[in-house]
Parts: sequence; C-alpha cells; structure tokens
Amino acid sequence: MSRKLGPDAVGEVDWTNPRIICVAAEYSRYDRHAVTEIGRRIDLIEYRYFGDDLLSLDLVASTAGASPRTGQGSVAAPAAGRRTVAQRLASAPVEVQTLYKELDGRLLAFGDAHSVELRHYIAYRRSGNFATVKVLNGGLRVFLRLDPRSVTLEAGFTRDVSRIGHHGTGDLEVRIGSAADLDRAMPLLRASLDAVA
Repeated sequence: MSRKLGPDAVGEVDWTNPRIICVAAEYSRYDRHAVTEIGRRIDLIEYRYFGDDLLSLDLVASTAGASPRTGQGSVAAPAAGRRTVAQRLASAPVEVQTLYKELDGRLLAFGDAHSVELRHYIAYRRSGNFATVKVLNGGLRVFLRLDPRSVTLEAGFTRDVSRIGHHGTGDLEVRIGSAADLDRAMPLLRASLDAVA
C-alpha cells in the first residue's frame, strides 16, 4: 500500500482495529465459530451466482473483534428476518424433523459422506457437495448434482432449477414430504453421490 499510495496516505489510516472481509462460496459451522475465537473484526460473506448476470452476497457471520480500549469483543446477530437451517429444523413439525433424521441417516450411511451445516441449508459431501437439504414446514427440498435432462421429471417431486435462483448446490430439486418420497428419491441421491465421487 505504501508503494502505491505513498507514506503520507498510509500515515492517515487508523490501523488500530482493521476489518477483515472474507468472501467465499460457502463457510462451514467451524469457520463461523473460528471467527468468534480470533478476536478480530471479521465478516464472512457468501456469494452465489444466479444465472450468468446476477450475483448475491449474503453476510453469514460478523464479529466486532476486540476493542482497542477494552479488549472485549462481540458477535453481530444474524440478519433479521432470516432463520438459519438449525432454527427452521427446530421449529419444523415433528413429522418433518423425523423425515430429516431418516434422510440424514441414509445419506451418511453411503460411506465416507459427511454433513456440514451452513446458514440456509445442510450440505452433504464426499469430495464435493452431492446433496444439499433445505428444511421447510411442509417437508424437505433436496438439491442434487444431477443434470435434470438426465432424469424423467415428475410434477410435485422433481424439478429443474438450473435457471432458478436457490440456496444449495445442484440443478435438480427433489421434494421429500413423506417416507414414500424418501424411498423414491434414494436412486437419485445415490446417483448424485456417484457423480461427485
């Protein structure tokens, strides 16, 4: 900075409490926890592309950092009006919670798959995300890394979301509202896992 702007400009900057802004496609819950432990002013911002010409930026975590005077820090509250996936799951009907537990068990039973809870959805990954789950009051929306053109789409069950903005990874949406839907979705879930393996 000194080389570009000169020593006078650098001298005018207050360096006592800088802010760090990190921008990435997604952060794990460990990333969000880590920023609270570091004691610096840090913002975590997730970006998402919608089509070829739209970009969304979403603040997922922010810490005020340690005050130069007091040494005390604080964590900013999540954006108002937007519930996290954990909050949605906790307030969902018992049937949806049970359905999610069953789905979670089946996805993790695939082998070396693991889950990562993000702000708006839960990602299941092996070498990359193969399924992302969004919790709604009426059921689950699962986004899979499958080409929707390779699947026979069924109204109310599967949908091509390649040109629709959505949270989650994948262009095929599967709606799971019952145990029967979950059974029917298993071949698609497995195919998505195989696609990223």
